[in-house]
Amino acid sequence: SPAVQSLVSAADTAAAEQNWDRAQASLERAVKLAPSKSVVWQKLARTQMHSGDLTRAREVAQRALTLAPANSAEQASAWSLIADIEQARGDGAAARAARGSALAIGAGVLPDGQR
Repeated sequence: SPAVQSLVSAADTAAAEQNWDRAQASLERAVKLAPSKSVVWQKLARTQMHSGDLTRAREVAQRALTLAPANSAEQASAWSLIADIEQARGDGAAARAARGSALAIGAGVLPDGQR
């Protein structure tokens, strides 16, 4: 919708200026208008990560993952975001596992190893 696009654009501008609070506020409004859009949830999680709220960022990224279409670029992107958050949290093992999931989806491999 135009309203969501406008909010995301405002958030992108704020993020480019490293104004994470303003970016987060715009994205929180955007997810209320488009609660099923994984990409918007991912952007919100990334702003939370940059602002230092890693616990909330992980929760929001997980929400984005559940909303992403199975074995899609959106799902791979969500896994990559989770990896970044886990790395920031200091959990290298969880970050590696999440990156592995992102790579597997990107290669067209289902999480259980099936094609």
